[in-house]
Amino acid sequence: AKKAKFHGFRPGHAPAAMVRAAYGQEIQFDAINALVSAAFVEKVQEGKYHVSGYPDIAPTEGAPENEDTMSFTATFEVFPDVEVPDMKDASVTDADVEKTLDVMRKQRATFEKADKTAADGDRVIVDFKGTLDGVAFEGGTAKDYAFALGQGRMLPEFENAIRGMKAGETKTFNLTFPENYPAKNLAGKEVQFEVTLKEVDEEILPALDDKFAKDLGVNDGIDKLKADVKENLQREVTARLEART
Repeated sequence: AKKAKFHGFRPGHAPAAMVRAAYGQEIQFDAINALVSAAFVEKVQEGKYHVSGYPDIAPTEGAPENEDTMSFTATFEVFPDVEVPDMKDASVTDADVEKTLDVMRKQRATFEKADKTAADGDRVIVDFKGTLDGVAFEGGTAKDYAFALGQGRMLPEFENAIRGMKAGETKTFNLTFPENYPAKNLAGKEVQFEVTLKEVDEEILPALDDKFAKDLGVNDGIDKLKADVKENLQREVTARLEART
């Protein structure tokens, strides 16, 4: 009332009824908001709620009417209780290190010609010709084609036919291409292959010694290489688990 300005009245001298008519609803709204906010904060603190976002506040249905008391209902979401996993259990074992070293050895493997039957891990060199209804199809013929058995580079039926063969042997077998084979003219079709195994090369893995470590740039020996591998694995495992968490 002291600050209200009305035409024909000095500030602070307007009749109370005029001030109430002009500002009463706004003042009541501000007062209710202040009271409700204070009451809501008090109840949240009492309940130790971790409130997420803004509450939905509405008059309480069925509450008795009273000029001196008002009742409201606040509906709100709270943050869930999250149990953070203990990352200390994400440890790397010696078996994990050995497995990684085996992969590193395979990446640096050499091959030597051997007088043996073809088995997984061997590199084989073959000539083959595939026919569909007696006619050679595109991409089905090759000479001196080399690949490692057991790595899934060829269709399973093709690799199964070569396992157990020796250099110089020839085999004819049927093969059915998968329904989802990229070449539509061969998808789901049964074809015939004639394969000649020309050479079997046995995989030779490097020894796990100081020379192997040095070849990988670790001059302090195989024990230092193992320690480095374990440290790197631990860092990768921890980062992967933290990202997943």
